Order: sequence, then C-alpha cells, then structure tokens
Amino acid sequence: MSQFTKNAITGQTLVQEIKKEKTFVFFRRISLGLMSCLFGNLGFAQVIAWDFGSETENKFPSVIIANVSVSELKVNNNNGDRTDLLTTVSPSGGYTGATGNFNAGAAVPVQTFNTATNTYFEFTLTPDQGFSLTINSINFGSRSTGTGPQAYSIRSSLDSYNSDVATGNFNPNSTWRLFTNSNLSVSNTNAVTIRIYGFNNTGSPGKNVANWRIDDLTLNITLVPVIQSYRSRQDGNWKNVSTWESSADGVKWNSAVTFPSKDDGSILIRQGHTVAVNNTVDLDEVIVQGTLELQNGGVLNIYDGEGDDLEIAGNGNLKIITSSNFATAIKGTGLSTIHVLTNGKITVGNGTSVGSGYEELATSDKNKWDNGSIFEYNSSSIFSISGLIFFPNATTSEIPIFRVTKIGGSVAAPKDFFLNGLMEVNADLTFTGAGKKNIRNGIRGNALLTQLNAGKLVLNGDQAILEGSSLRINLAQPMDLALSTIIPTGTYVTILGSNISNSSRTLTINGVLDMTTSTINNTSGTININGTYRTAHSGGFSGGSSSIPSDKNIFINAGSTIELYSNTDQNLNARKDFSNLTFSGSGRKVPSGPFNPAGTVTIKD
Repeated sequence: MSQFTKNAITGQTLVQEIKKEKTFVFFRRISLGLMSCLFGNLGFAQVIAWDFGSETENKFPSVIIANVSVSELKVNNNNGDRTDLLTTVSPSGGYTGATGNFNAGAAVPVQTFNTATNTYFEFTLTPDQGFSLTINSINFGSRSTGTGPQAYSIRSSLDSYNSDVATGNFNPNSTWRLFTNSNLSVSNTNAVTIRIYGFNNTGSPGKNVANWRIDDLTLNITLVPVIQSYRSRQDGNWKNVSTWESSADGVKWNSAVTFPSKDDGSILIRQGHTVAVNNTVDLDEVIVQGTLELQNGGVLNIYDGEGDDLEIAGNGNLKIITSSNFATAIKGTGLSTIHVLTNGKITVGNGTSVGSGYEELATSDKNKWDNGSIFEYNSSSIFSISGLIFFPNATTSEIPIFRVTKIGGSVAAPKDFFLNGLMEVNADLTFTGAGKKNIRNGIRGNALLTQLNAGKLVLNGDQAILEGSSLRINLAQPMDLALSTIIPTGTYVTILGSNISNSSRTLTINGVLDMTTSTINNTSGTININGTYRTAHSGGFSGGSSSIPSDKNIFINAGSTIELYSNTDQNLNARKDFSNLTFSGSGRKVPSGPFNPAGTVTIKD
C-alpha cells in the first residue's frame, strides 16, 4: 500500500480548493439520503466529514459513506490532563464553509517533531470485508495561537507512522485558515488509522490550555470492491458460508461472509476437506487439493477464465456421486478446462449407481490429464468406450490412468476404443464387441480382464507394461503386444484363453508370466526372461507345438526360472540355456532331448 507526501495549500477558500480537486464538500445540513444518491457508485469519490456538532458535540463524522466504519476523533499527548476535546470556544470562521459551533482543541507543549511525544488528533477508517479504500485528500480548518504548533505532519498506521503522508506549516496568529492536502494515496483493505501531529511551538504554552484547534475535517475517499480469494476452512456445503474463509491479499484470511462464485478470485479446496455441491454452483479458478463432491441435485457450471478453470491437484479428487447424467450435472462455457495433475483424480461413483456420460471428462479434448493423473470408475453402472479416445491430449511422455474399481456389467465396443494411457483393472471387467481395444501404455491391476468377441486387445504404444500382483487376462482373440512390453519385478500376470502376439516386438519378463496353455507368437520377435515363465502347455516351453513355438530370439538369462506345471504329460524341451527349472503339477515331464540347466532343478508336489 503506497503513501505519497504532498505539501499543504493554504490561504484559499474551501470551495476554490475543492473545485481544484474535482470533488465536493457537504455540510451537516445536507441529508445523508442526498449524499447516498450522489456518491452511491463504488469507485467514485465519496466524502467523510466531521463538523463536531452544532447544538451538541459530536466526535463522530456527520457525513459518512456505506461500507466503511469510522471511529470518533481522539486527541493524545495533551500538555497536561485536558479532557474536554470539543468546545465552542473560538468557533471556526474566515473561510468559506466554516461551520462554527463546536471544534476540537488540543494543548500542545513546546516540542520538535517526535511521534512518541507530539500531540496529535487521530481517527480510524475500517472498510467492510471485500472492499478497499483510498484516502485521496485530507482537508481541515485550523487555528494556532501564539504558543501553538507551527507545523503539522499527517501520518498513517500502514507504516507505523514512520513517514509523512502530508505536511504543512501553521501561522500561529489565532486565525482560522483552511489547509488542504490533496493527491494522496493511502490505500488498504483493512483498518487504517490517521494521525495529524502538531509541533514546533514557541513561547510558554499553559497546561490544559487549548492552543491548537481544528474543525471541518473532510476526507475524500475512493471505495472499490476487492476481488476476494477463497479457501475451505472445514468440511461443508459449497453454499454454506461457514465452509469458507476469504482474503483480499492471500495473506490475511477471515471467515467468509458469502460463498465463492465465478466472479471471485482463486478458490481453493484444501487437503483434508470435502466440499459438497447439491445445487447449482458457478465456478472458475478452482483448485481441488481435498475433495469436491458432486451430489444429487448438484450442477457445476464451469466458466472459461484465465488459466485452468478447474484444477485437480495431486491427491485432490473430483468425486461424482449424483444420479444425474453428465450433460445435466457438469456444464462448461466457451473453452472452459479441467486440468488433472499428477496423482489428481476424478472418481465416478462410490460403489453405487451414478448417472451416465461421465467418460466425457476423460475424452474431451478441452481437458488436460497429466502423467499419473487418474480417471476412476467406481460404480454399479456401466461406462461407454465405443468409438471414444480417452485422454486425447496426453503426449507419449504423459501416462494417465483409467482405473476400474467397480463396474456393473460388460462394456460393449462395436467400434474401436483408444486409451492414451494405462488401464488399471481392480475389479473384474469384460469388454465385448467387434471394436479393437487399443491401450497405449499397458494393463495393470489385481483382477480379471476378459476380452470377448472379435474386438481384440492391442497394446498400441512404443512401450507398455503388464503389471499387478494377480493380473489375469482372458482372451477370445490374440492380444497384440507393444513394440516393447515389460512385466516388472514383483508382478504376477496370467494369460488365459487365446494367445499373445509378440511378432517383431520385444517382451521382457522380470516378474512372473503364467501363460497357462496359451502361446506366444514370437515370429521375428524377442523374449527376454529374467524372472519366471510358467506354462501348462503340453508341448512344453519352446519349439514346435509348445508355449513359444519359435525357438529364435528367446534369451533365458541367469537367475531366471522356467516352470512346467501341467497335471498331464508335458514335454521338456532340449535346451542348453536353462538357468533354473521347476517341475510341478501331477503330469509327467518328458524330455525331448538333453538339457543342461545352469542353476537348480526343483521338483514340487
């Protein structure tokens, strides 16, 4: 908040000086109703004025404005113990607009300037929350006797009274004169106290004798609304004011007097807080670090402003539990955007049914999904994928996650489906239909993914993973692997039904891959085995009619394990590069030729 020092102008009439300032002065005879009519518009000059009373004394201003509280006038550091601030002794006169009658008097001792000991008049202005005030001018009539102050300094609490806002000189001849101090800029959104110090006396002033008087103290004020920022202070409903606190500067926070909307500044839902929406809310510049919960009856109108209009931060969650459909419950204007950051999440459902269409949040090209962001489906309803592209703006270095925690039935895709990210299957999920299911970055989870009908699974990225402590994939059609597919350490992946195509591709097994009786087409491909490869295929591990019919480019590395676990007879291929071998299941293991494992041979069951 800035303050500027201006020298006072003296010896002119009140009307002349105020005209120069392009403002107006009203005296106590003008009604507050007319005052409100003329100065009711925020952002225009308004007036606060003291005339100290006519028939009775009044320490409070006789002209006030809306949305500002004004204290009474006080005097401090009198010479002696003088207590009668207002009297009718030596009434004001000699300048146009002088009101006479009561004035404020002070007994000033002989002193050079010292804010700790100088005599001063003081008042405080407090703007209502949500407003900022600026003092543009401070004008007052003054009378200084022969022993009274010869100079004054106006200072403010904004810098603890350390610098001048305005200064001027008095002629100590017991004559009333007008002093105007214009072109000031004392601004604040909180309370500001103004002091008018008198000093540089001469002679021998008597104690308790008023040698300095002021009257017709007039302030020119500009009052403007301040854009408030909001943040949650506790769990609660969006439209409950107790849910929020607000700030004009982002530093000092107060309990809110209203709930936030699109026309306010930034709106933050803090970590650990849940803000519920069960009616219509207009929003912009919202950051969710906690949970924003869209309930039945709730409507989010997301407006297009600067930057992200709704940001889901890391560990934040937009949770949708309404039975209304997407088109009814979430509405955007213009190019309004939702940005989900790393570890941020949009969750559809809480285990029960929800409205339809919320996959639009993940398929809209207006929304942004960062690496590691999460779109979670957790409902007994069913989402749509046919002909859709999930995370259409995700670059190859950005891997959002489509997580399925609960689903109420099979998901049909008569048209191709594309997922530019990772599929996470934590509940049994079945894809049907002739459309291909193109998943760029792989599949992970601890449940069963079933592919039925002609629409096969395709890992269509350059790099993909198959990951999870108990991921099972049941295929009706061969699944095409990515250019490079990795089964990470600690993973246990089971393939059921149809086969895997690794043609002209690379498969690296660091965890456990259980192929059951399925096969891998490895024509011109490469398989690197660092972990465990399990097969119940009657033809054994590799070669001819086996789990991997092609013997080429299979690298069984040191420390790896090949396990044959069929309950029926199973071939043991003649290879010289086995590391560890494990035989399990009740079926015989029949060697087709010599084999020479470099590690151990373990027989179970």
